[in-house]
This record gives sequence, C-alpha cells and structure tokens, in this order.
Amino acid sequence: MVLLIGTLLSLAVAPRAEVDQAVVLFHKGVEAYQQTEYQNAVSDFESALSLGYESAELYYNLGNAYFKVNDIGKCILNYERAKKLSPGDKDISYNLQLAQLYVVDKIVVPPQHFIGRAIEVMAHTLSKNQLALILVFFHIIWVSALILRMLIRRAGVKRYAKGIFATFLVLFLFTSVIFAYRLRDDLRNRQGIILAEKIEVQSSPAGDATEVFALHQGAKVNLHGQSGDYYQISLPDGKVGWLLRSSLEII
Repeated sequence: MVLLIGTLLSLAVAPRAEVDQAVVLFHKGVEAYQQTEYQNAVSDFESALSLGYESAELYYNLGNAYFKVNDIGKCILNYERAKKLSPGDKDISYNLQLAQLYVVDKIVVPPQHFIGRAIEVMAHTLSKNQLALILVFFHIIWVSALILRMLIRRAGVKRYAKGIFATFLVLFLFTSVIFAYRLRDDLRNRQGIILAEKIEVQSSPAGDATEVFALHQGAKVNLHGQSGDYYQISLPDGKVGWLLRSSLEII
C-alpha cells in the first residue's frame, strides 16, 4: 500500500500549540507505519483526528494502518472518508477496492441507466470545492464575454465574444447540473460502514423483531432514518431493514 504524506486541513486558523501537536502526531503515525508499528500508527492518526483536523491524506493513512491490523470495517470507513475529500485520487480508489475484496457480503448493484451513471461519475470525480471553483470560473467568463459583447462595436470582436459567451454559458449550465446533483446526493444519501463483525438486520426497530438478513464488517449501507437505538437502512440490491446504531459509523 502506498503511504501518502500530506498536510492537515484547517491548520492555519487553529491555535499554534494544537497545530504543532497535530503535525507531530501525523508524522509520528507515518514513522510508526514505516517501522511496521501499525497499532501505534492507528493511535497517532486517531489522536490527530481527535484534535479536529482532517484531510484525505490523514484518512488514507489511517485506512492503511487499519488494514494492517486486520480491521477491515474501519479501514474501509477511512478510505471512504478520504475519497469524499479527494474523489479523483487513484491510490485511494485502488486501496478501497482492494479492501472491499475482504468484505463477506457481496452485494449486487443493479445496472444503472447510461446517462444517470455518467452524471454520477462526473459528479463524484471532483470534490464539491473543486466543482464550485469550476462553476465560478465559467460564470466569470460567460458574464465577461456578455459585457464585452455589449460594449464592443467592432463586428469581428462581437462575433468572437458571442462565441465565448455561448460556449461558457453552456459549460456553466452543465456544471450547475452536475454540482446540484452532487449537493442533492450528499444531502439525501447518508451512508455508513458496518463495523461489527456480524450484525442482524431486523424487520423493525425492536429487540424482538424478526431477522431479515445479516451484514458483516465493511459492508456499506444507505441510511434513511432512525428510531431509538436503530437506523433504518437499505442496500443497493433493494433490501431494507433496521439495525443497531452502534454497529456502524457514518462516512
């Protein structure tokens, strides 16, 4: 597994002492991992997270360390969190796919319509911040071209400005659709990773409810609501049920 060494997010606005402590813990974790002291690496990375800092690199390294101590549930959880912050990172995607091979539950995902699948891929290739920056860039360009077209009287320049305006307006509208899809997806589709070695999924949120199926460590579920100590969950293959909240963590 590749070990990424990066910087933590939000360091610039934190108290200096906490910044120094987080950086020390992160690099201690990297050093412990390189010396095959994987449990120490887990402790150091978790301590850095407990200070309130996060980054794709930190979650990725923590996922690597959990993989080495054979905790597939927390390994996948942290890879998924890393992927949310850096969707296009190939190392994260590769290691996540590798870890998923160790999950007992092989959930069959039904085929998706080509257009829907294409939009989903584009929406999750970049982070929300990256999509927002692209959206702002396209907006500035097409507005500037519109103003230029209105102010300039030379026919050649007006045609040139019109072409730029039309091109970047289309790009802006297209990116807006992708960005809106991503926001809706993040708001509506809360997901979690099963951390318990095995958990019974029940027909209702009650201790004496009927077991409808079981899930194992590392399985990813969609969350739809909660009642007391239970989450209502669903799987991509259409199965639904309730399980204990303590059996999973939200990505």
